[in-house]
Amino acid sequence: GQAIERLHFTEVDRALIRHGGTRGLVTVDGRLPRSPAATEFRRQELRRLQVLEGLGLAEKVWTRTWRLSPQLETTLRQAQITGDIIKARARHQARLADPHVPVVVTEIGPGTVLTGRVVGTGLADELRDKRYLLLETRDRLHYIPHPPAVQQARGQGQLRIGDVVTLSGEAIEKGGRVMVETRVQALQPGQGSSGRDGSRPAR
Repeated sequence: GQAIERLHFTEVDRALIRHGGTRGLVTVDGRLPRSPAATEFRRQELRRLQVLEGLGLAEKVWTRTWRLSPQLETTLRQAQITGDIIKARARHQARLADPHVPVVVTEIGPGTVLTGRVVGTGLADELRDKRYLLLETRDRLHYIPHPPAVQQARGQGQLRIGDVVTLSGEAIEKGGRVMVETRVQALQPGQGSSGRDGSRPAR
């Protein structure tokens, strides 16, 4: 199916790495499992290995044995982020003040202070319900994985397309662990009554 062809790190990839162990060798033997579900998963593993081989992330070393690349997970996760960013930018291109502004992935960490205009939000990973925020500053378009505070501000209608906001990260201690809390401050509401200019909540 479509998931087998994806340039993403998938559950099948995770299973293959587990099977490969420390040597990264995966053998898919010819004996079919008894249950239909296990048979289907075996078929998916075999097809995925062929896809990974085509991507240069697995090498066929025997009839039904492949050696997985040590960079398999890192490469696929990076490709997924890059693909997500390209799609996100294309989706919200019309709202950008500068259509040629470079894109950077920005995590809100302790001491981060970022002021810009909200140009879009959306789903980064449908399987895990991970979301992103696109914030345009003077010289960058920031692709920001959604911290909980951003999600909460969206839910309360405080973060709308077109708003100028400041996001800041502050280190806090909870139960002996240091965590980053993101604060959202709206500086200038988006102009316009609806649609692109954005008095509706960002989605």
